[in-house]
Amino acid sequence: MRVITFMFLVSVLLSATVSFAVNRDAEEFNRYGLFMASSGGFETAIEAYDHAIHIAPDYWAPYFNKGAALNSLKRFQEVLDSLDTAVIYAPEGKMAEVHAHRAFALFHLGEVSEALDELDIALNLVPDYPLGLYYRAFFNSKLGYYQDCFDDLAALLSIEGDNPDAWKLKAETALSAGLDEEAESAFEHYLVFEPHDGDGWFGLARARMSLGDTYGGMSALETAKTFGEGGPQELFWEGWSLTQAGRYDEALEAFERASAEGYEDIDLWVALGFALARLGRDGEAEGYFQRAIEEEPGNVDAHYNLAASLINLRKYDQALTTLERIIELKDDIPQVYYWGAQINAVLGYKASALVYLTQAGELDASLLKRAREDLAFVGLWKDADFLAVVGE
Repeated sequence: MRVITFMFLVSVLLSATVSFAVNRDAEEFNRYGLFMASSGGFETAIEAYDHAIHIAPDYWAPYFNKGAALNSLKRFQEVLDSLDTAVIYAPEGKMAEVHAHRAFALFHLGEVSEALDELDIALNLVPDYPLGLYYRAFFNSKLGYYQDCFDDLAALLSIEGDNPDAWKLKAETALSAGLDEEAESAFEHYLVFEPHDGDGWFGLARARMSLGDTYGGMSALETAKTFGEGGPQELFWEGWSLTQAGRYDEALEAFERASAEGYEDIDLWVALGFALARLGRDGEAEGYFQRAIEEEPGNVDAHYNLAASLINLRKYDQALTTLERIIELKDDIPQVYYWGAQINAVLGYKASALVYLTQAGELDASLLKRAREDLAFVGLWKDADFLAVVGE
């Protein structure tokens, strides 16, 4: 499940450090708010920060800490309101933190450019600021800029090699990018620090299954269930396991139950779409893949499965656009090029078909043999240029 964890929330404990000039009652409320936030009591924490602000309206820390708590509650517009005041009163040494939290809120409000600008400010102030590096990596992962994400995570892990959330983000990003070996390794690192996280074990199961390690994948999945909390998340895991077994009707039922019980996750939407597509319901599948892509534009799995459904629906122009997007994200998937060759051949675009087919063959020579028997290319079987590409 792709949920950003607020590993850095404890860093705001530093915000409790206060000069002797601050009203002691305001500081007590601020400290109580930090205590409640550290245990997940964000609403109570916000009330405490409001009391501190009422007592000492020019004390920066409760504005900042309130913004952090509001971020945790996903009340992003209120985050900006609180941090706008924190900017006025915060000491120079805390400005990077303020800008980083503003960036997080802006990103989730859809203000991507402004969010990245805020992070640039934060990282210009403190170039090796862990929270800034983490947020920028998170944003780039969501936007599909995977190499930029990995670059920031490498910088962060060089500073904090035992940062579990950085390892988890690296693992999930690698999984989204189709880099299954890297995902497996990163999940294994993460689980050293968080061995009881069922979601981490499930991610490891997915990576291993994608690598063809069925035994290792199922073993990790059973461990995930051991640490699961029941409810919709385990319904999702059950559906995923049924998908691996080819039991798509049952998998679809499990996914739909998970959704009905409030499970909201990109992987669920992709899984729902995949099960529907396998059952021949590509029109319904398309909507789920589009929903996943809207939330995470760089998700290769969603684009790949969307392309397959669009081809089945004979929406060839849309399929070609989707294939080009996949190539931008990950340019070494032979089937993507082969699909491009098939579509262009069917549409009568010989030159484009042969370009795609050549690229497919460079990645997987067996596809050239397949093309010689594929009815999509029947109009080219006797064409000299086609025969030059496929080797006859």
